Amino acid sequence: MEAVGGAAAILQLIDVALKTTAQVYKIYADFRDAKETHKRLAREMRDLVRVLHQLLDVVLDSDPDEPKSGHPEALRDMLEGKDNIVACCQEDVVKVSNLLGEVPSMSWPVRKRKIDQILSNVASTRAQLGLAVQTQSMAIVLDIRRTLDRHSTYMRQHVESESNKAIFAWLNPPDVWESLKNALQKRQPGTGEWLTKTPEFEYWKRNPGSLWLSGMPGAGKTIMSSTIVTFMLSEAQTSASAVVYSYFDFSNESQQEAQSFLRTCIAQLAAKNPAAYDILVALRNRCSEAQGQQPRLEELLESTVAALGCFTQVFVVVDALDECSERGKLLNIVKELQSVRNLHLVLLSRREQEIEKALSSFAKELPLRGAEVDQDIAAYIQERIHRSGEMQEWTGEDRGKVEAQLTEMAGGMFRWVQCQLDSLEKCIDSNQVDETLASLPPDLPSTYERILVNLDVKSAARVRDVLVALAFARRPLQVGEVMDIVSISITDYPRAKKSGNTVYLNQLLSLCSSMVSISTSGSGEKKKQDMRLAHASVKDYLVSKQLRNGPASAFYTTPGQGHLLMAAKSVACLLNQNDVSDFGPHTLEEVPFLLYSALNWVHHARDANLETSRGGLDDLIFALFHRDGDAYINWHRVTGRHGPATPVEGYAWDIHIRDGSKLIDGGRPCPKERLLNGHQIDRPLHHALQWNLWRVVQRLLDAGHDPNGYSKGNRAPLHYGVLQRALESMDLILDRGGNIDIGDWIGDTPAMFCAYKAKDPVTMEWVMDRGASLFPVSRRSGSLLQCAAMEGDPDVLEVILRKKPLNVSPDIGVDHNYNEIADLATPLQCAAYAGNLACIELLLKYGANVNLAKGKVGTALHAAGASGNLEAFQLLLERGANPNAVNGQYGSVLWAAAYGGDRECVRICLQRGLSIDELRTMRLFPEKEWPGISDDERDKLISEIIRNAGDRYCRDIFDAARSGMTSRVKAYLDGAEDRKAELEKKHEIHMRTPLSWAAAGGHIETVKYLAMEGANLNVWGRNLETPLEFGCLAGRLDMVKCLLALGARAEFRQAGKYRTAVVCAEISGNKELVEFLKALEDDRTVTFEFEGQTYEHDGDKGYKRKQ
Repeated sequence: MEAVGGAAAILQLIDVALKTTAQVYKIYADFRDAKETHKRLAREMRDLVRVLHQLLDVVLDSDPDEPKSGHPEALRDMLEGKDNIVACCQEDVVKVSNLLGEVPSMSWPVRKRKIDQILSNVASTRAQLGLAVQTQSMAIVLDIRRTLDRHSTYMRQHVESESNKAIFAWLNPPDVWESLKNALQKRQPGTGEWLTKTPEFEYWKRNPGSLWLSGMPGAGKTIMSSTIVTFMLSEAQTSASAVVYSYFDFSNESQQEAQSFLRTCIAQLAAKNPAAYDILVALRNRCSEAQGQQPRLEELLESTVAALGCFTQVFVVVDALDECSERGKLLNIVKELQSVRNLHLVLLSRREQEIEKALSSFAKELPLRGAEVDQDIAAYIQERIHRSGEMQEWTGEDRGKVEAQLTEMAGGMFRWVQCQLDSLEKCIDSNQVDETLASLPPDLPSTYERILVNLDVKSAARVRDVLVALAFARRPLQVGEVMDIVSISITDYPRAKKSGNTVYLNQLLSLCSSMVSISTSGSGEKKKQDMRLAHASVKDYLVSKQLRNGPASAFYTTPGQGHLLMAAKSVACLLNQNDVSDFGPHTLEEVPFLLYSALNWVHHARDANLETSRGGLDDLIFALFHRDGDAYINWHRVTGRHGPATPVEGYAWDIHIRDGSKLIDGGRPCPKERLLNGHQIDRPLHHALQWNLWRVVQRLLDAGHDPNGYSKGNRAPLHYGVLQRALESMDLILDRGGNIDIGDWIGDTPAMFCAYKAKDPVTMEWVMDRGASLFPVSRRSGSLLQCAAMEGDPDVLEVILRKKPLNVSPDIGVDHNYNEIADLATPLQCAAYAGNLACIELLLKYGANVNLAKGKVGTALHAAGASGNLEAFQLLLERGANPNAVNGQYGSVLWAAAYGGDRECVRICLQRGLSIDELRTMRLFPEKEWPGISDDERDKLISEIIRNAGDRYCRDIFDAARSGMTSRVKAYLDGAEDRKAELEKKHEIHMRTPLSWAAAGGHIETVKYLAMEGANLNVWGRNLETPLEFGCLAGRLDMVKCLLALGARAEFRQAGKYRTAVVCAEISGNKELVEFLKALEDDRTVTFEFEGQTYEHDGDKGYKRKQ
């Protein structure tokens, strides 16, 4: 088929149709007064022209050499030959034109009858042409879908490969490809293709920069994003280019954070390019050195920018930008990315003021409205009617009326059209079709209102539960979870049982109509069905003033009320599990909503705190906390001893159960009473404080719970309260005799917890205003000022300095071995040792003495040098610290700096003028003064000084092991009277052996030496952690492999222990380490590599070198 000849035939028909349309408008200057036949004629000509334009695009774009162009030969019969349908249609349109111009000699009824007959032929031809276009477009779409499937399969295989699985698990990027494939399945062939041919898009495709596609709610932005991604995937198929897709999901909290965008970007880039993957590995390694921490936003941004630089061109599509919960952060990230010269960025969102203001300076806006969008909607309507089983038996007239009216009223809203078609499909006769069309709601809110007001009272209650649950769940809910939510009654307290009625899914979905959708994700055993709101506009409507003031106001909710309902349903679910003898892993399968309830109810309860209408929630929580010990224990059996503050999904079962039912403690049966009262699990009052559930706190105190009682870890309720700024709850505790200065097992007070854990100035203000003392001394932290200066936030430290009594010096402190690491005596020494520059400045501002010599360490400059903190060392020198001070255990500042091991600190000391005689008194014998020796000689001298300092000032074997000084460890063992006792002795506070300290610090050579000397590889510390678990807490994968290779027991989930290896790895945040341990646990045939050797399970509890 010649494209030119086919195009010419189509253009001729377009010309005739347009002239005919002009005739109609000429006859009726005001078309609203036209007769029905003329209206139908004009609409038919308009739709014919639209289909012809689509057909013209297909013909002109057809290229037999391009697979994506489909099979244009299928159109040959329509465009070639004497009797082809395009030519026949042109003859029909000419006949209509002639009839319109007939002289009055032919009556209008006669002409009308002939025109109607011809228009039926034209409509049939248009349908055939439309089907051909759809078939042609479908071939292209199928090819694009295959491209997308190949791309997503490649991505998933790369992410889930054994070599890469751990690092992508650590990064934990959201899976956006399921969202994209769902959007593509909803996409009508050809939808949005007009965008790819606009000058704005063509310019964006060729030139790096940003394009902003703005649209009203329901305008089809997500469908448009799928068009862009699939188009670019088919265009940019070289290894030097990349297409990245990111999506913010309003129904999933984990996909609403700004960081999720960066995680998505770097994951997709790393999966395609080895250099980008190396950048991700480097990021992970830096975080591993920081003990398994997750990357900060700044680090993610820096690594993402670097990964973008591994390609010549990168096309990034960001959908639903307005659904990001951290919109300000995201907009700042987008602005930062504008400096990347190879980045082509498309952003899709609603047109909101904050977004418009941020993007206007660098992004070209392209609103999603106008004739092109209307054509997409018209095509969607036609296709939906064509494939609707319900509409197949309708008359052509009814289908035509629906198509015409919806096309005319759509106003650029795909979502509105979809809802109306959902409603119209339920019509059972022509009269009902006419009635529905006559009462179409004008917008989305009115559409949702019509759905809800038509529900009966009983059905309405269930539908409301479903809609509110889906709107405020912290993640998408699975179908089984929603069924549990609907069946749980919270009105028949105190039973709060399942209603007993069976809820039928299809009928429930029918009631929810267009407001809820179900999607399937995963495959095989991982296949699941998620239920979610069909569109973000549904959630907007549920909290809108229009709903609150309208006839469906019973469905109105606030975010607080939504969270209150979810909390109540969740607690009721937990209360149903009130038998410790019939509870085990099987229960999670029987009650799908149980795991979600256990992990999330406290989050919902906290978010509902400000709601005054409580709906029985507090009664339910009080029942869980005070009246039902079995349910309370079972809750912890799902989440762990400490509850959902740091949940470890699925890894807490062995804490208290074995064989699915027995309560255990260290392998022995454990009475229920001991679990509740013997510090085995956290007490109810502590949980209530932790989540600031002040109404429940009041009731628990009234019921006799001790305001100063200790829980697991020997911490009082106030220790938990300061961590979550639970000010209202803490006031209640103090009113009932709570001690503001109560210490935990090591002496840390709530104020100290606030200083080094919460780091919250608001809470510290509260604590100080209620009389917290500066003088309690903790065995771990020293005084409050020392604690805040060492590990605190400068804003917190300033509150303490501002609130302290005027007669108390900022230098107040005690000579104290801080956390069994360093001997420090003043707050300034603590800040200097920690390298906390802002706290150093603050203490000096409030009058701290920069040269005060106190305690074992000497001055603050000695402390900075001893910890190797170069920046703190330089800052103190700038603020007047004396580099020649001779104080404390190190004597000179030089020796302190040498012990700290920072070469630049040592170099600074030497440059400040130590004479050759002074060096000789230090048993160092350079031949010349410092200025006169060469660079090589200087490096040798510095190395010698540092080595000598380690030998001279290392305090004990713990210090040597913690610092990785293997030679000093050997020296201590060689000099010990009892070598075995030296290996096995423990620190007072942490109860760590030298091997435990070395494992926690990641010093592999020291660990290997201690193991060779016979150190116990499985010794327990204070919290029953072994060296393996200390390595896990530190997030050190290499150390864990080392210990396993040396023969440490591989008991990843020991009975009776909370801080097992897997749990410790979870706490560290190193997901790669977690995946490694889970792989070994799940399959004893899995091997691992360490230092070039392969290790396999020995058949018992350890690993051995593979022969």
